[in-house]
Amino acid sequence: MSELVLAQIAVNDGTDRKIFRQLGPDDPTSPNCYGFFGGYLDRHILLNGYENPIDGTVRLLGEQTHLDMSHGEDLLLGPYSQHIVPPEYSLLDAAVKVHFFEAFIRKSVSAEAFIWEGVNYELAFEGVNYTVLTNKELLKRRDVAPIVRFILEEISVDRHSQLMNSNNI
Repeated sequence: MSELVLAQIAVNDGTDRKIFRQLGPDDPTSPNCYGFFGGYLDRHILLNGYENPIDGTVRLLGEQTHLDMSHGEDLLLGPYSQHIVPPEYSLLDAAVKVHFFEAFIRKSVSAEAFIWEGVNYELAFEGVNYTVLTNKELLKRRDVAPIVRFILEEISVDRHSQLMNSNNI
């Protein structure tokens, strides 16, 4: 089974907004759709399997955002969840295992500086474009990668169940 690491980057501005990247027109599964940062774990880093999910996430977020991930300088990894995404959502020939992280921009990197200032967008992101929305706002759009929709809906159901269970204690 293929393994992906995906990360959602939360904006540190007191809101629930996240940064989503727009996948390029040549993306094999969801061209021009909004998605998470991340990608496939590298099989060649280790002789007996894949790189681990944390190292893969650090590598891919560093490559795709050009932020310093090495010691948590610019971004911190937060909550982790694992998902088995069926083929109809992964748009691949088989189900895919997804290691999903929530990442947070450090206070030292303001959301405004991260998004709007600097040399230019192309140097900060690998994707074609990006948007900053809450998860709820993103799910209302039609141009969302199916794998993103699956994970956000599954996380929403899991968190709702946790709240319901904690209220019954």
